[in-house]
Amino acid sequence: MAFNDAYRESIQTKHISNVGFTSTAKGVTNEGYTAKNPHQVLPTQIPAVDVVGKHGALTASGVAAGLVEEHIIKFTVDPTVNGNKAWFATEDNCTTAGHSARGTIRLDQWMRHAGTQYKLRLYEDDGAGNIDLTHEILPSETQFNWEYDASAGVVYFDEDPSSNGKTIPLWGVFYTYIGEFLSDKFSTSSGVGEHTNLSGRDAINQHPASSISTFTDSFNGVLNSSNTTVQLALDTIDDHSHDDKYYTETEVDNLIVTTSGVLQIQITSNDVDITNLDTKINTVSGTLQNQIYSYDEFIELEDTPSTYATNKLLYTTASGVEFGSSYNPSTDTLTIANVNVSSGVFNLATGATVNEIVTTVVSGSTDDQLPTAKAVWDITEAAAAAVHTHYEVDGTWVSNTLWTYGTGFSALPDNLEVFVNGLKQRIGATYDLTAAVPGGVLTLTFEYNVYSDDWVSIMYTA
Repeated sequence: MAFNDAYRESIQTKHISNVGFTSTAKGVTNEGYTAKNPHQVLPTQIPAVDVVGKHGALTASGVAAGLVEEHIIKFTVDPTVNGNKAWFATEDNCTTAGHSARGTIRLDQWMRHAGTQYKLRLYEDDGAGNIDLTHEILPSETQFNWEYDASAGVVYFDEDPSSNGKTIPLWGVFYTYIGEFLSDKFSTSSGVGEHTNLSGRDAINQHPASSISTFTDSFNGVLNSSNTTVQLALDTIDDHSHDDKYYTETEVDNLIVTTSGVLQIQITSNDVDITNLDTKINTVSGTLQNQIYSYDEFIELEDTPSTYATNKLLYTTASGVEFGSSYNPSTDTLTIANVNVSSGVFNLATGATVNEIVTTVVSGSTDDQLPTAKAVWDITEAAAAAVHTHYEVDGTWVSNTLWTYGTGFSALPDNLEVFVNGLKQRIGATYDLTAAVPGGVLTLTFEYNVYSDDWVSIMYTA
């Protein structure tokens, strides 16, 4: 509930509301303003933007981005006013991210837009030092009256809120304007200022370029921070030469000059002599020929221009590279007397002749044929298949009449011989032992006892 003349306030309450006082019998609204300086409305306090009517980006809290800052602050009781009847806000008690680091800055100049999200909302403490959003102290409060001075940043009461069932300290959610103010739109004493300001005009409906400020970040380095007005920026652009790097199409055509005139004109009229053209195109440092890096490393091909002969070899002379004898790669054979690749990679002896590369080596192969690697492998494999390998191994005792060896046999190996303590044994059903390969294991069954400390030697070929 707001204050009115039916209520009596303390002298301190009138003092913090910037109202002069003569006694304690009058209300705030009928006190005189001559005893103290009333609040003055200054250009630095008037927003340049209608925040309430502004449309645009909003923050997560639903306020105008870049224009309004939200504060959620635990109020501090004013020690100069008795009975917890006056409260103010400092940044160090603000829970909004980053605000507490600003220190004990006194916050005033609150926004005051009744009926909008920018009005002050007052809350109780939850008893643990946090804001209790479920207990808001409304303007319609009936147990006491309260008001706030947005300019001074003070909330004041006619009764102690804690004596009327409210948990203190009190909390407030309010907003401050952080955009441009009316004072930011004023021209300076020199007449240079915002281009919407009419001061500094030299003619009707005209504004001098020296009175319009500039933004120089979007000119690729052509403008700099000293070009603070449009006039200074225009002067810089007018003097800019692009560092002699950038030209129009017409300028480029006219800058390339040959000994017979401008190159573009010669090409257009089909009257250009392309003979030694590189010596006739002039650059800022001489002819184009002299500007080609490592020019001496280039060799010139000599032939009648546009009438190159087909199927000719190139060879070097003292003056360059020329076309020599004819050679048709489709039908002719290129003969090289001595082939020698450096580092020993490929070397044919002097006088050696290779007529062909063959993929098979047979009994009729000749010395002038060069076999491939696969051909060499195939003939080596065929030769190796005809050579038998001789094996001599020891048997393994299983019982006094049973000895074995190895695995993977599909049949009895060729040239099988068995020795017991160095004496050759006869293999057969009516002799000393029989041999078989059950399960791929070479198995020897003796007709007599051969003990584990005897020596059984097995020989075969594969």
